[in-house]
Amino acid sequence: MKTARVGISLHSARQVAAITFALMLQGCGLWHGAFAPLDPASATANCRPVPGFPEDMGAEDLAPDQKSGGVYVSAADWAGLALYENGQRRLPRAGAIYFVEASPDGRLTARDRTPVGDRVLFPHGMDVWRPSEEGATGRLFVVNHLRGAGPSRIEILNIESNGDLRWPHEPSRPLLALNRPNDVTGVSPGAFYSSNDHKSPRRSWFGIDLLALSEDLIAARTAAIVYVGGPNVVAKTMPAAFPNGVEASSDGRRLFVSESTRGIVREFTIGPGGDLAEIRTIKVPRLADNLYLQNDRYLWAVAHRNNLDFALHARGWRNLEGSSKPSRSRIFRIDLADRDLGATPIYETSKSGIDSQQEMSAISSAVPIADGFLVASIFEGLQFCKLSTRRSP
Repeated sequence: MKTARVGISLHSARQVAAITFALMLQGCGLWHGAFAPLDPASATANCRPVPGFPEDMGAEDLAPDQKSGGVYVSAADWAGLALYENGQRRLPRAGAIYFVEASPDGRLTARDRTPVGDRVLFPHGMDVWRPSEEGATGRLFVVNHLRGAGPSRIEILNIESNGDLRWPHEPSRPLLALNRPNDVTGVSPGAFYSSNDHKSPRRSWFGIDLLALSEDLIAARTAAIVYVGGPNVVAKTMPAAFPNGVEASSDGRRLFVSESTRGIVREFTIGPGGDLAEIRTIKVPRLADNLYLQNDRYLWAVAHRNNLDFALHARGWRNLEGSSKPSRSRIFRIDLADRDLGATPIYETSKSGIDSQQEMSAISSAVPIADGFLVASIFEGLQFCKLSTRRSP
């Protein structure tokens, strides 16, 4: 007579461990689960897709170009990457960089500005750097994940006078200090800061990463803000807890970094050689994502509503039908001249999320343009929103 053996699969064990971690995070106050309610007179938005941007690509980051008034958009097949990790299809399609600009009549259009060449591009965080000298070449800094596989790189593309992008003569190389780059901001033609969001190497984009979760559990500053001053300069690091968005001021003297698990934006002064000195922290909701500094005064920040909703939404894209779990997000604007430094919410996605044609889930970046703002969603593309005021009766 054979005795039946009762066991638990590795997959089930990981699921149980993830739920356990979620409960622990909830108890520690790090598993952020709700926004405070909006004021009675709060902002809503009338949003629509941007013509020209592909409907089946995600948009992770937005990089405004102050010289042209347009915005570069990182377009990548995040849904395809999720399917690939689930064994559903081949590697995702190569990514692209789009440019959104307004016509004289105010209509926005997105055009493909991907640089010509055979280099693989899967863009994540981006930033435009412009020199003070008239006529000098600008730069577009891009976190490139090479279709989600292999080592990641920071690409520094040249911006031509007509706005087209061109690869540099020398290809970039992986940096040992950047095993998980998330965002990037330029401070000179060849120098930049990047957020290395976790210390542990990335084993999966959409699977359960227990090492990364353990870092998030106690909001440990085991990850890093990384400074690279050029091709022959050794990288410098500043400890950080899940650093996400990074944004430098136009004069290259201040740096802002969102720490997602601590619910703050750290402001630094930039010293000689890229050294950082922290001068203050700004309270924002946990799960803050990308940042944008408007006119060196207004800091735009996007925050996801709930860790678990975001994780389930992302994992849902591993199914051929896409995700059925919405992940709500909110956009904030912070007036850096305000002594109270309150984060004012200006837009929140609704509960319907992906069930609505106008609402988006998992938005990661927002920047002002024309008479409204652009909203980027990791899986659902790009929309333009016009603000309107909703007042209680």
